[in-house]
Amino acid sequence: MKKANSLLSEKSPYLLQHAYNPVEWHAYSDQILQSAQEEEKLLIISIGYSTCHWCHVMERESFENDSIAEFMNKNFICVKVDREERPDLDQYYMSAVQLMTQRGGWPLNVVALPDGRTVWGGTYFNPQQWLKSLDAVLDVYLNAPRKMREYADRLEKGIQQTQLVALQSESEPISDHMFQRAIGEWKNRLDIKNGGPNRAPKFPLPNNYSFLLHYVTHHGDAALEKHIFTTLDKMALGGIYDQVGGGFSRYSTDVKWHVPHFEKMLYDNGQLLSLYSEAYRKSKNPLYRQVVTETIDWIDREMTHNSGGFYSAIDADSEGEEGLFYLWTQEELLEILGKDYTLFNEYFRIETDGFWEKERSILFPNYTLEEFSKLNNLEVKGFTTQVTKWKELLLTHRSKRIRPGTDTKIIASWNALTVKGLLEAYKTFKNPRYLQSAEKCLSFLLNTLRKENTLYHSYLDVLGHEGFLEDYAFTIEACLLAYQVTGNECYLQTGQDLCKHTLEIFSIQDSPFLNFSSTTRLQIENDDNVLPSPNSTMALNLFTLGTLLDNQEYIEHSREMLQKMNSRIPDYAEGYSQWLKLALLFKEGTKEVVIIGEKHQEYLGQLEKHYIPNVFFSSSKSDSDLPLLAHRYVEGKTMIYVCENKTCQLPVETVEEALEQLF
Repeated sequence: MKKANSLLSEKSPYLLQHAYNPVEWHAYSDQILQSAQEEEKLLIISIGYSTCHWCHVMERESFENDSIAEFMNKNFICVKVDREERPDLDQYYMSAVQLMTQRGGWPLNVVALPDGRTVWGGTYFNPQQWLKSLDAVLDVYLNAPRKMREYADRLEKGIQQTQLVALQSESEPISDHMFQRAIGEWKNRLDIKNGGPNRAPKFPLPNNYSFLLHYVTHHGDAALEKHIFTTLDKMALGGIYDQVGGGFSRYSTDVKWHVPHFEKMLYDNGQLLSLYSEAYRKSKNPLYRQVVTETIDWIDREMTHNSGGFYSAIDADSEGEEGLFYLWTQEELLEILGKDYTLFNEYFRIETDGFWEKERSILFPNYTLEEFSKLNNLEVKGFTTQVTKWKELLLTHRSKRIRPGTDTKIIASWNALTVKGLLEAYKTFKNPRYLQSAEKCLSFLLNTLRKENTLYHSYLDVLGHEGFLEDYAFTIEACLLAYQVTGNECYLQTGQDLCKHTLEIFSIQDSPFLNFSSTTRLQIENDDNVLPSPNSTMALNLFTLGTLLDNQEYIEHSREMLQKMNSRIPDYAEGYSQWLKLALLFKEGTKEVVIIGEKHQEYLGQLEKHYIPNVFFSSSKSDSDLPLLAHRYVEGKTMIYVCENKTCQLPVETVEEALEQLF
């Protein structure tokens, strides 16, 4: 029987995966750093997450290898870090590896001095590379320790310098030239045929398309609008989307969105709920409704804790093979579908473009139900019903397979993004289940993952590390949207309280930006990537709060953050799309819709179904002291006020009249 190491006492599914490795792993802690310094041993710090395919591969090849483990245990103190539990450590060591190698990813492996400063690192290594590299680093440490410390000093200064760049940026006003240059450069990097960027792998990057939707609504760029909807269509009809069970994989390995990296992450799907809901409001494309419905069904079925919180991820691998759970052979499908197989094959292209490897295929329709029905002279409603039945059959069959592992951590920031996605879905489709799910999760975040005003980053039966800026930023964002959707002023008050606390504990002296952690080294996260940056999210939160509460100080803080970013945006707009969204709000202006009276929820629901990206809503059944609502209640009536630049048009009593004022 295998002997357990100290990770057996941890809660993280990723750390527990390594609890029976022959490597004597430890969880990261101050005590471990102290031990390393006392023993004068180098640290191996290996960072990954439970659903990471290449983390599994390296574990099988190297960390379960007795001779490699023996070398590691004898010469190093070995530390495992779950990047999802400690994004602060992940970002710090990722910065070091990117400076050394100009690339990054997971698994992330570094060797550090006993005080934690990096001296060597990289990502995946095969067993021979790993052992050879460790031996070479150890040799330098034993025979030229001064040289190694000098290198660590230079690398540390390099990491610090990358953080100081943001602080040293000059402020620049928002300008038409900045937008024109940013969008112009961005267009050169688009895949017009397949959607997304003109390269592989392709990540969904929902914040990019949320901004672009907002942009084309104001600027009428037909080609760019077509690209947005091409991207959303291709993703929804590609292998990156689980055609049977709903939900998106993390990315596509090819330009056609065909073959995914099969892990499913909560943060992607929460954001994609928002994006497809917004896109439906603009386009009324039934495909987008289908995506939202099926993705929420998947979250309900496979990702929801009984508390209302959502799990973080589902693995790509099952039975030691990537994607096995999601793939189909022709023989399986013939057995399940019988005489329906021929039509099913024509639609999902099992034997043609859907074919992948090892006689297995990915469902890859490429046509909407409406398009396929028209091409094949089928009645749309009937064919849609047929496809739904096929999916139910396959889902039942698939549920009997050995499932990939689920990481049951509940991460505050990712849950807040999913709350926002559910609220956007509710705004669009008015399904009360979506609102109930959003409010239940938000209640869990505010009541279980918050003690007084302190948020905690994760939950696995016990609270994890104290929250990071992303946890606060995304939770505030969810609270502010929940207020606008429900009119419940408690959400607005909570958002304001959390914002005050955020500014207190994450502020950086002489800078408008906020630090990623309240307890560790300077880390400024400003780039919008697979997650929007916590600083751009906080800048938007400050703008939203400032608008809803008539707080000019918040709005000016938001403007100051944006102006510090403006010089960086044009060269790589994709990396700053949420900053660009904020720039649009400042440039184009916003409108505030105030609804007060007995029918406030009914009227709000009718207005929310429209895509109006620069509008903030404030509503109440009766009189309120909030700045936008005060002194506007008229007994026996429901009044709608459309306001802009602190001036309101004449109040109206119908949604139709309000829409005329808005458009």
